[in-house]
Amino acid sequence: MSMWTELGDVATVAQLVGADVVGLISRITQAAETARQNRRECRQLARSPRAPYEIHDLTFAEIVAATDYFSPHTELESGHSVTMYRGMLHDGRQVAVKRIMDRQSSLLQENLCTELDILPRLQHKHIVRLLGSCMTASKDKQQKRRRLLSWWRKETKEPEWLTVYEYMENSTLFHHLHHLHPDEGSSELSPVTVSWKTRIDVLLGVSRAIEHMHCHANPPIIHKDIKSQNILFDANWVPHVSGFGLSLVCDKAMSEEFGMRSAITGTWGYIDPEYLATGHVKPASDVYALGIMMLEVLTGKKVTVVDDQGDNLHLTEFAVPIIEAGNIKGLLDTRPVPEPTHGQLRALENVAQTARCCVKENGMDRPAISDIVANLQTTLQLYRGEEPSSVHEPPEHASSSLQWAVFPSQPEPCSEITLAEDPPAGSGDEKCKSDPGGSCSDSIDGTQHHKITNSIQSLCSPHPLFPNISLLDIPLYRSF
Repeated sequence: MSMWTELGDVATVAQLVGADVVGLISRITQAAETARQNRRECRQLARSPRAPYEIHDLTFAEIVAATDYFSPHTELESGHSVTMYRGMLHDGRQVAVKRIMDRQSSLLQENLCTELDILPRLQHKHIVRLLGSCMTASKDKQQKRRRLLSWWRKETKEPEWLTVYEYMENSTLFHHLHHLHPDEGSSELSPVTVSWKTRIDVLLGVSRAIEHMHCHANPPIIHKDIKSQNILFDANWVPHVSGFGLSLVCDKAMSEEFGMRSAITGTWGYIDPEYLATGHVKPASDVYALGIMMLEVLTGKKVTVVDDQGDNLHLTEFAVPIIEAGNIKGLLDTRPVPEPTHGQLRALENVAQTARCCVKENGMDRPAISDIVANLQTTLQLYRGEEPSSVHEPPEHASSSLQWAVFPSQPEPCSEITLAEDPPAGSGDEKCKSDPGGSCSDSIDGTQHHKITNSIQSLCSPHPLFPNISLLDIPLYRSF
């Protein structure tokens, strides 16, 4: 009965303004149904796994030509086991070529095969893209005579294991945090060294990549080697996660049998202490490594810190007591300029508290990756809102429009219930399913938040058919 009463109110309003009553109601109903259908299709697309993209089999001759015969001037990074080269394919694309130098290492070959298996499944803005590979077999002894001419024919004398990636122009996060440092005798500056906003944006990009691996990849993936050396920057300073040689499919990683017979792998300083103790790696292990990287970004220090007495401390031993004492200024790197305002310090303190929760010893006490993404989104909004040239709302009102994810033992920055400008990350219809009993067990119910956010935003926004009024002004929509 109330439905027809509301429709009658709409009809009365329509008659007063001289509109076609039946046509008006029909168009409103049709618009509402179209919106519902669009939401259903978007949810379906979010749930459906993407097909792996194609990896091209490149010839050794193509890679030799791209790197100018592996010329020293094309070397990006050189080591005993692996050398990275810059190159250009015949179609003009700039690429990075990884060449395994220790051809007897079964571990390196296994890592390469892992990347070839894992990376094509991961299509994301913040994950480096694998373009191709080249693996050649060793020559038979009867072909010794042909080896004399093999180089000039652009043939390989020895087995070659090569992978080709999209080229990242601006090096690694580790380089900008630690090599471009006055303590290293460098006066060079970059957006990463001088801007807190860029640093927060980098952490947000990396956390989104991890969320994609844990919550949206099919099957879910554990990276196992999140560290500043594996975060690369493209020409636009967009961060990309790389280094998938140790990655594992989540179900395999958490199986009892796999944990019993597999060796502990990773990079010292970033390895989850729970993984070290039990031999079982979980998505929460990536969250721990992300927390270490957050502390690197905040402090500008490496994972090993020398204290005033000359003793070596792990970064957590140095940073966590300072965070718990509330001395955020005593924690921060002094290179970014200008000095953060009071509101910006509040945003950076939120990053510090997030990092503190990520590096808890027990994986169950760490936040869900979706909560980390939501919190960093809020932090970035707050920081931008505090900038003098910001077009956002005034700083004193900025917190009223932001939703903070609450982590264990972390005071909530905002006491009133508010609506987030961005919905929490995730599929919207399901929690992160890749972490039973691990980093994703306490995630926010994204379904309800997503529905409420979309509903309120659509109701508060002008309807396309009625640009001068909100749908809340129409009694029919108010009844929903």
